[in-house]
Amino acid sequence: MKVLFSILLFFICQLGAAQMLTPAQMEKDLSILNAAWENMHPGLYRYNTPKTIQQYFTAIRKRCQQPLHERTFFILLSQLNIKLKCGHSFVSFYNQKQVVEDRLFSSSFFPLIFRVLDREFVITHNLSNDLSIQPGDKIRAINGISVSTIIDSLLTVSKADGEHGLNKQLDNISIYPPDISPKKYTLFDIFFPLFFKPNLNDSIFNVSIETNNRQNLSVRLLALSKQNREQVYKHRYGSLPTQEESWNIRELDTKTVLFKLGDFSVYNWKFDFKKYLDSVFASFKTKGYSNLILDIRQNEGGADEARDEVLSYLISKPIPCYNQIRRLYKYIRIPDSLQSYLRTWDKSFREPKDPALFRYTKDGLYEEKESLESCDTLFPQPHRFTGKVYLITDVTNSSATFLMADIVKKFKLAKVVGEMTGGSQQGINGGQFFFLYLPNSNIEMDLPLVFQTSVKKSQDRGIRPDYEVKTKYSDIATGNDPQVKFILEKLIPSSKN
Repeated sequence: MKVLFSILLFFICQLGAAQMLTPAQMEKDLSILNAAWENMHPGLYRYNTPKTIQQYFTAIRKRCQQPLHERTFFILLSQLNIKLKCGHSFVSFYNQKQVVEDRLFSSSFFPLIFRVLDREFVITHNLSNDLSIQPGDKIRAINGISVSTIIDSLLTVSKADGEHGLNKQLDNISIYPPDISPKKYTLFDIFFPLFFKPNLNDSIFNVSIETNNRQNLSVRLLALSKQNREQVYKHRYGSLPTQEESWNIRELDTKTVLFKLGDFSVYNWKFDFKKYLDSVFASFKTKGYSNLILDIRQNEGGADEARDEVLSYLISKPIPCYNQIRRLYKYIRIPDSLQSYLRTWDKSFREPKDPALFRYTKDGLYEEKESLESCDTLFPQPHRFTGKVYLITDVTNSSATFLMADIVKKFKLAKVVGEMTGGSQQGINGGQFFFLYLPNSNIEMDLPLVFQTSVKKSQDRGIRPDYEVKTKYSDIATGNDPQVKFILEKLIPSSKN
């Protein structure tokens, strides 16, 4: 890693002295970040001790004793966040000020969509000017940099929950079709240029590829803008599966229907998702389907309300306390010295909490008494599905969809097929957020405020499926869906016996 930063520093020197940060500027920002975490982050000491946290800050402060380019500081802060092992703590791609986006985010985007399988980049969609590249081909190097080196570098800035989040971190490096929407960002799009492109907007990618028949190709591909990448995808593959388009229905046979739920971030959708779901399940009943496959692959999460609405169509009777969780905070009152650096969408997050409503735990957190004394009940819908249900999961599921898989397994609402989810059964941080803006670098990072965890002691791992079925290179090359195929060939016939 030291060699990598030496190379990066050389490249930065070629760019001139503009946008350099002084040691004093970086020290001020680091002091603010340290204070914000110490006072407000509920997961600060879940996987680290106070000593190790201070060692991390000591190490980064040592790196910042000389002027650094803001791109280097952006990487260092990103790497520091990852050490918390929190899937909701990161230097955000979505909330940066325009000046940071303009200087640190590339406008030249990779024209291949790929998935990380067994630490290799496997192409799923070709948006480039070279039409000979096929799904299932493997990327071996980009601009002379091996895929293994790229992965090792990007893992240092890839977030996940808990001690066992490597598979989620690897998956974060993948680019899925919904990710190329102009409204979205990907880890690869942001950090590959920051680590490896002296000129962030260089429009050429020299790519080494191993084809399905093991031939080696060296291709020179033109970068695309975000808008052009979306347009090429739509021209070659159809509509981009984002927002409302990420929910779609496909009849597999007269008795089996697949319902893809690609996103739960429903807050700005064009239709009322509750009315839509009711009409969908009413149609399932009318058509007499006896098998329902719910597909939440590549759905990280979103609104708990959307998740629970779907679940309400899978149950035959009310389920009390279906998702009882403990809610813990690091703070009762935000220090006045931090107020000016915090932004959020809900003013109530800033208000001092009533100490009488909380108890102080041995872990140094304030636990909301109400979360222990009350819990919600999930009620069935009139148009509930009465047949067999199968849920397909993958490692992307790490927030609301992680909890969905947990509830489904806990109450046996469906057979779960696919990969172990992301997230951690020990609990995740989220629910409420501040956007912490550092005044000298203008860099923003997401600061989750609530530790949400099970009432019962749980393991530090995701939700394991009932039937583990993984995707292979050959599946991508042939267009095979191994999880759906497994359900159709192995589970549905046996359910009819």
